[in-house]
This record gives sequence, C-alpha cells and structure tokens, in this order.
Amino acid sequence: MAKLTFREQLAGFPVKQMLVVSVIRFAEPIAFTSLFPYLYFMIRDFHIAPTEEEISKYSGYLASSFAFCQFLFAVQWGKMSDRVGRKPVLLCGLLGTSASLLIFGFSTNYYTALFARSLAGVLNGNIAVLRTVVGEICTERKHQALGFSTLPLLFNFGAVIGPLIGGSHLFTNPKPDNPYSKDSAGMNGFFSVFGSAIDTLSLPDFYVKFRDAHPYAISNIVVAIFLWFSCLIGFLFLEETNEHFAEKRDIGLELGDILTQFLWGGERKIRPWQQRKAVDEETPLLVADNDPNSKATLTITSPVNTSPTSESEPTASSTAGPARSVPQTKSSSSEENSRKVDDALRDEEDQVDAIGPYVNKTLSNAIVRRYSQTSMEPPKPPRRLTPQVITVILSNCIISLHNIAYNEFLPVLLAAQFRKSELHFPFKISGGFGLETSYIGMLFSSTGIIGMVIILVVFPWVDRALGTLNGFRFSLIFFPIVYACVPMSIFTLHKYNEAFPTWATPVFLYALTSLKTLASGTGMPQIMILNHRAAAKEHRAYVNSLTMSMLALARFVGPIIFGYLMTLGDKHHIGWLSWWLMALLALFGLFQSFYMEDYQD
Repeated sequence: MAKLTFREQLAGFPVKQMLVVSVIRFAEPIAFTSLFPYLYFMIRDFHIAPTEEEISKYSGYLASSFAFCQFLFAVQWGKMSDRVGRKPVLLCGLLGTSASLLIFGFSTNYYTALFARSLAGVLNGNIAVLRTVVGEICTERKHQALGFSTLPLLFNFGAVIGPLIGGSHLFTNPKPDNPYSKDSAGMNGFFSVFGSAIDTLSLPDFYVKFRDAHPYAISNIVVAIFLWFSCLIGFLFLEETNEHFAEKRDIGLELGDILTQFLWGGERKIRPWQQRKAVDEETPLLVADNDPNSKATLTITSPVNTSPTSESEPTASSTAGPARSVPQTKSSSSEENSRKVDDALRDEEDQVDAIGPYVNKTLSNAIVRRYSQTSMEPPKPPRRLTPQVITVILSNCIISLHNIAYNEFLPVLLAAQFRKSELHFPFKISGGFGLETSYIGMLFSSTGIIGMVIILVVFPWVDRALGTLNGFRFSLIFFPIVYACVPMSIFTLHKYNEAFPTWATPVFLYALTSLKTLASGTGMPQIMILNHRAAAKEHRAYVNSLTMSMLALARFVGPIIFGYLMTLGDKHHIGWLSWWLMALLALFGLFQSFYMEDYQD
C-alpha cells in the first residue's frame, strides 16, 4: 500500500463533526488532570492516613474507586448508546462528570471524596462511546489515523489546562502546615519562578474566605464550567452517528442550525427528518393504475389456490400490456417457481421506478421460498470476541495498567516530603521531591504542550513511515526507560548533592515526562486504530465498551497494587521497587505486541 501524504489524508476529512467531538473530548482530560497537583495535599489535609508514607495508598484507593465503577458500568453505557444513540449518552456523561466534580471539590472528608470519584466512574462512559463515534465519522481508512489521533491530542490539550487550574493558588489553597512533620520546606530554584505571580494578586475578601473554607472547590467549579460548555456545544452541533437513530428528530441540532444561520447567514441545512416530513406532505398516498401520466406499475395476478397440493406462479408485467394469468401447475416444483420469479424481477431490474407500491402475498411467499430453500443462506454473524480482538484488548490493558500508575503516583512522588537522611545512591530511596502544587501543575502542563506538538508533528511522521503496528511497537520502547529512571532522578536534587545545579532536576524531569509523552502520544492513537480494525463493524460499540471496561479494571487494580508497593517501598527505603516493576510490566507489553497483527478494516 502506497504511503499517503498528509494532504491526501486530509482530503474529504469530516472537519466540522470532528471539531464538535474535539470540544466534547477536550473538557474531560481537564477534569481528570486537574486533580493531580493537589490530590496528595487534599488527602493529607483529610488526616485519613496514619503516616505520611501511607498517603500513596489512600491516593490509590481514590483512583481505584473511579476505575472500578467505570469497569462495572462502561459496557452498560456502550449498550445504552446502541439503544438510544451516541449523543444522549455523551451528554449524560458530561453532566455526570460535572456533578461528581462539584461533590469532590466540596468534600470535607475522605469518604465524601471517595464517593464522588466512584460517582464519576458510574456516570461517565464517554471515552468508549467517543471511540465509536470517531470510527463512525471517519469511515474511510485514510482518515482513521488522523481521526483517532485527535483523542490523545485533545487529552494532551486538556492536560495543559487541567494542571494549571488544579495547581494554581488562585483556585486551590492547601493548608500550609504539614500535620506529619514540622519541616515542610519545598523545593526552590528553577520551579520557584512559576506560581509566584499568583501570590502577589490582590483578591477580594469574600473570594479569599470562600477559598480558605473550601480549598479545593473553586478549581472544580471552573472545570465544571468547561464541561457544561462542552455539553452545550454537543447538544447544538453534534450529529448522531448511530445509523439507527441518525434520522430521528434532534431538537438540539435544529436549534444549532438556527443559531448558525443567525450568526453566519446562508441557507439552513435540511435534516433527514425535515426532508422526510416535506416528502410525506407532498407525495400522494396512492398512484392510480389507470393514470396515463403515472409510471408503469408491476401487476401480479394469480388464481386462488383451492387444493393443498397446487401452487400458483407469480408473473410480472407492466401496464403497457395486459396482465397475464398463469394457470395452476401441480407438477411444477418450488425451484421452477423461484426461477421464474427471478426472471420476472430481472426483466424489471432496469426499470426499478416502474415497480408499483404493492406486492401481493403470492409473490412475497415465492420470494421467501427462493431465499430460504436454496443455497443462498445468510452468512453467519461475525463473532464479537475474536482472538484478534482479545490480543488488542490485552495490549491495551497492559498499557493502561502502568500508565495509570505513572499518572497517579508521579505527582505523589513529587509532592512527598524531601528526606535527605533517608537517601543514599543508588538503592536507598524514601520520601519525595517536596514540590508544591503550583510547581507540579506547571510540570504537567508543560509536558501537555509537548504532547500536543508530538501528536501534531511526530505522530503523522511515525504513522506514515512505520505504519500502524510498527509505530505502536516503536512507542512501547520508551515506557520502560522512563519508569526505570524516575526514582533515580531524586539523586539529582541540589539539596541532596550540591554538585548538581538547581536546574538539573527540572531539566531531568522534563526530559523524562517528555519521553513518556512521546510514547503515549504516538502509541495511544495506534492502539485505538488497531482496536477499531480488529472488531467487526456491527460489534464496534460493544468491543469499544468492553475494552474500556477492561481498561477500567486495569486502572482499578493498578493504583491499589502500586499504591501498596509505593507505601511498602517508602517504609523500607526501597522507593525504586514500584517504578522498576512498572518498567518490567511495560517491557512485557513490548514483547506482547509482536503477537499482534494489523487487521484490515
């Protein structure tokens, strides 16, 4: 297959609908990533963990509660999208996420926060439905790489905004005192340049009082506004992609068309249900057979069977000639009847418009016999879970397992208190970097920007040069390298070893997070495409929902296991343990990818 240029891939691309999908997708990673900068401090302020080392474990419980509920309900949301359409499910998911965020932001204890995260998993199955929607919008193979790459692109775009909101002192205000230690000194130097501008702002007294009373509420209110905006855009402009509901009246689309015409002018788009209504109003119910101006009609006549052994043969003629009556023939077989029906229908094939609206019972029965008694049996429906689908889902689960552990526990490692006395190169590691929320937010936002550049520039090149499957394998190489190096980066802190300048650690962290973003930015679109192509068309909504359900199970298991391992490692001064196990898991995923194939769509 010849390699396509970007211009060729873009030809005929469904830009308008993908923009609407992008707005819907954009808001959810904001909600997901806005928690990372302050989650450690929120759990700390709840006083739920007996010791500081166990904060990782409770952070894992929060992440797992969301993933477990998503595991239980993702398939149900996928089935619901088959029953009522994709659009209603997506809008419900956005509203459900916003409600859970508000509860989470106003939580005053750990168990309320746990309930809120569980509720978020119950009410939102959007990512699986979005994958199906993208596949139904980008029906041409040449558009799939570009279409599916928008999902991780928008995740990285949201990952720029989310940590800035969650890590900003303007919206969050963790308690300054560390209940576990009097020494709460953070990391200064390079990172102190960021976030200091917010501290100099003069804020209204009522705002400061509200922020102090609810330290984590405002950031969640801001994110909820993003979700409501996305919901409004989807309601007005998203077209239903489920073919069974595509022609059902959509009041939101009608309002969106009115708004578009009001703002931009031009003719209003005629929707299928509007066109059908106009046709129904203008088309007469019956066409008279004796109307000389009407088109020729198919006339079928046969005498009534009076004997159980007799069988009549339908014939066809146009009004140009008299209707022919075929006498009963007891000796004629069903094969002969079927052949004559086929001949009659074939004679009229070039004059489809000449066929009238009525088909009598005899002809109908003959057609049924023709296609039920001969060798033209309907093909067996394709299986939902083929070996190809299972292989892709397994690979997806492996990535999700180590990816969620990285996303959840890197902020914990960065925020944990720096304890120099418990560090010794290379294997004695305990504690963390001692960063503040604003610094963590800036780090994640910056890597989100890098991720956008990677998906826009690097991913198209990788996809064209290596193809889908080899490009996916290429991305998997970087995960184990990053995970193995993360715990070692703590030894580059200037406070641990003055031989390293203050900028060394930030540069090292940015290099690692950028490499991780490269792996995710090039790998996630590829695995989505492989998942889409491996599933039969009629089962893609189910397979995508099942995939998300299994990924949610992996994200449920991952934080619990790695949260326990991080707590264990911190207590026994082997903080590298969980990270190196992540690296081994990622290495196994790389080997497993060589059992996959690039399936035809």
